[in-house]
Amino acid sequence: MDKPRILIVDDEETIRHILVNVIAWNGCEAMEAATAEDGLALLADFAPDVALLDIVLPGRNGLELLKEIKQRSPDTEVVMMTSHASAETALRAIREGAYSYLQKPFENLDEIWTTLQRALEKRNLGQKRLALLQKQDERSDELSTVIPLADGGSVDGDVSSYTELLDFFMDMVTDELGVDDACILLLDDKAGELRSACRRTEGTRNPAAARVGLGVGICGAVARTGIPFVLNGTQYAQAGGQGSGLPPADALLSGPIALCTPIKSDGKVLGIFAAGKRINGEGFTDADSSHVTSLGTQLAVAIEGARRAGQLEKAYETLKATQTQLVRSERLKAIGQMAAGVAHDFNNVLSVILGRAEFVHARLVEDPFDRVKALSDLETIIKSARQGGQAIKRIQDYTRTRKDEPRAALDLNAAVRDAIEITKPRWKQEAEARGLGISVHLDLAEVPRVTGNLLELTQVVENLIFNAVEAMPKGGRISFKTHEHEGSVVLEVSDEGMGMDEETQRRLFEPFFTTKESGQGLGTSIIYGIITRHKGNITVRSKPGSGTTFRISLPPHVASPDEPASPEPVTTGEARSVRILLVDDEDPVRSVYQEALTLVGHEVVAAASGEEAIVLLEKSRFDLVITDLSMGGMSGYQVATNVKRINSAVPVILLSGWGVEQSSQEVRRAGIALVLVKPCGVVDLRDAVQKVLGTSHEAPARASEG
Repeated sequence: MDKPRILIVDDEETIRHILVNVIAWNGCEAMEAATAEDGLALLADFAPDVALLDIVLPGRNGLELLKEIKQRSPDTEVVMMTSHASAETALRAIREGAYSYLQKPFENLDEIWTTLQRALEKRNLGQKRLALLQKQDERSDELSTVIPLADGGSVDGDVSSYTELLDFFMDMVTDELGVDDACILLLDDKAGELRSACRRTEGTRNPAAARVGLGVGICGAVARTGIPFVLNGTQYAQAGGQGSGLPPADALLSGPIALCTPIKSDGKVLGIFAAGKRINGEGFTDADSSHVTSLGTQLAVAIEGARRAGQLEKAYETLKATQTQLVRSERLKAIGQMAAGVAHDFNNVLSVILGRAEFVHARLVEDPFDRVKALSDLETIIKSARQGGQAIKRIQDYTRTRKDEPRAALDLNAAVRDAIEITKPRWKQEAEARGLGISVHLDLAEVPRVTGNLLELTQVVENLIFNAVEAMPKGGRISFKTHEHEGSVVLEVSDEGMGMDEETQRRLFEPFFTTKESGQGLGTSIIYGIITRHKGNITVRSKPGSGTTFRISLPPHVASPDEPASPEPVTTGEARSVRILLVDDEDPVRSVYQEALTLVGHEVVAAASGEEAIVLLEKSRFDLVITDLSMGGMSGYQVATNVKRINSAVPVILLSGWGVEQSSQEVRRAGIALVLVKPCGVVDLRDAVQKVLGTSHEAPARASEG
């Protein structure tokens, strides 16, 4: 089997070298070019299955090249590459026909192949679909020679339904007439001839291969005129008992044709039924002919009905399956592109917010001056920042990059109270500033704990509060009720707003569906995703003008055998001060983490790039390296690999702003001790440092000064 063919167009030789190696490792054939013009020149002799195109190229850019490739080779799947990613660029590339895109510099080589593999699978699926359609057309042409349509078109119905109809008709008519030699021929309008479709001769059920021209012989004449043919007993005897001496057109049975009737509907002949003599030797009458002709009309109607029903059912199922697949695919792709474009920068911003808020919080705790209100506000900021990180993870749930499951036992009532407190500026202060009165009513019962993530469930309630506020432009009351019902823990959130019609309720949890003039339509779909991930369900009850109630049901928490009774403390051993090299290309993030670690006694040297970090490592000693994953130039994995090359005893902590699971194989290969996902609070970072140092088998070796 031919190897899959990949075309690479990128003006950076290093990038092309990496991609060629990845493609070769996975058994594909690669061709590379540095410009769009060179890439187009290769298309003459190299038809790629997938094209990897950099967006920024000398001369014609990658988007222009994408259009040209799609014009020349529509089946080629295209994956864009860029180091200047944005949601707008990504969506534009998708609109132009790209399958997906990759962010440079590459942090994970497995991600490159995974994307290429999915693109290849999509192309192969398209090729198979085209082959099946071609095969279906060929099969339809074949079937049309046996079971034609009344209008002379092709047959798309299920052939088994025709076989059953013909068998049933043949068994019934031969039994009533008392014959054991009969056949059905159906008309092929295009070829202008009758062809065998069903046969009974001394127990034989398969149709014999026979073709009779329209108007030729007895059967051809009946098909042309629609007038039955009847041969009485005397005429049959005179015609002879065997069919060998008959004209070829009439030698369809073992003897002469004694009865031939049309199979027609609405005056259109679809075929004929022909029978030999009766077993008892009696001849046929006009009454027999009329009866069989009448049955033939019913058969014709049944064939037409079966054909149309088969066509409609098949078309409906195909349309439904295609629509479902396309809608799901496009939504997942769009959400994935959006998440990829904003996740990194958003998580970095959240890291700064969280770090600075925790600094202020720590200083206020040490201050003897009473600032209770300030502390409360800062705790809300910290909680909100952490929830921002959870929001990124939930968006990336749609791209199937998360595999963790919520396992902690938590109080659902606490999620409700936290959400109310966090959103209070929106539902209370902003509403009052606009002259609106929005009140909150709590009816929270003592309910069992549920298994989940407190931040995520709090975000669910927050979204429901925001929805309720927007649904009550004149103010009103939002009610919260928790209770147990049939073994589940239930939360009901009700408002007195405008309500929703049935169509809106039906589509409410679809991604990107919104009835608002602005907004992305992700709120309720994210709610649905969180609740589903918590193994619960959510329903909505609403009527226009009568408010809305969301009902969430969650299973109660069941402790697993290996679940600790209380959170385990971090086993870091005695805290000690060490010399740390901190690597991050984002100045605010680097400053926050440097200050956080310095405040607890560590000596921290900061580097703004992987290249700068390697120079420092070769000149000075360090006990620990903390590096960001995604940086311009050298990635965090490359930094870790170089750290181990210089001094294998120095542990490495990797920080990732992408909020997704890293490949365990890649982590082990780079010698990374621990992976932290941004936004990472300063307390979490300090604990991680002590954990890595405390679990080291020996103190890190010191590199010589030089």
